[in-house]
Amino acid sequence: MNCFETAPEFIDEDNRQFRARNPISKEQMAAKHSVLMPESLVKGKTILDLGCCMGATGHWVLSHGATHYTGIEFQSEYAQSAQRLNNKYHPGKATIHCAAIEEWLSQPNLPTFDIVCILGVMYAFVDYFSILKLSTAITRSHLIVEGLYSGIAKEYPHFCGVQFVDDQTINLATEHGSLLGRGARVLPKGMEWLMLEFGFKSKEGLLYPPLIADIPDIYNRPLHQLGKPHPVRYLMRFERTPLKAQSLSQNLQTGIGMKESWSKE
Repeated sequence: MNCFETAPEFIDEDNRQFRARNPISKEQMAAKHSVLMPESLVKGKTILDLGCCMGATGHWVLSHGATHYTGIEFQSEYAQSAQRLNNKYHPGKATIHCAAIEEWLSQPNLPTFDIVCILGVMYAFVDYFSILKLSTAITRSHLIVEGLYSGIAKEYPHFCGVQFVDDQTINLATEHGSLLGRGARVLPKGMEWLMLEFGFKSKEGLLYPPLIADIPDIYNRPLHQLGKPHPVRYLMRFERTPLKAQSLSQNLQTGIGMKESWSKE
């Protein structure tokens, strides 16, 4: 059974259900979480959710056997709702911190977590590299990302890079609207490239939830038919690996890496 059917407040109290272009629903949330965090992955694990909003991810993972859920949410209205609702359905198993993500991650002596989620917030940061570096440092097993495609992807879907924008939006807890500002959209190939720097690799590549009929589906269908259509958001899961890419400066320090001769052929 869809766990959001038996705990409808996680959707019914979430103002994101009123978004015009990509409203959330019980079906959409269950489909997304089922492909990102199946029971086989989360059972017996500790979960950190950066930008937890209403804490619906907490309800999902705790309903599927996670031992504890920690959420970080800057907007107090969302944070209070996340704590209240998870206390109702999972007493003693959820802790919500009302804090800015980058400030919380910068604290000394943070605990580690089996799984860290960065769902729908990465693009709100210009310094995406620091967020990933700090997040992976406290991740024991898997890091899960929900990212946003950029305009570049319409023409170059396999572009390995980042697009900086001035009109990125983030949901506001207190009204049916969004705040606009500067952000960075890391494309899937760029995310794969970056994550190897921290010792994480995606075994499955892009993940796609089951297609849901008759409702907006931002993970499978394009909302705008511009250029080469593609979905609006992407989902990826990365696993810690002993393989770790080195930067050129690290190659210089270790003496490891391919070499190119200056001699003419």
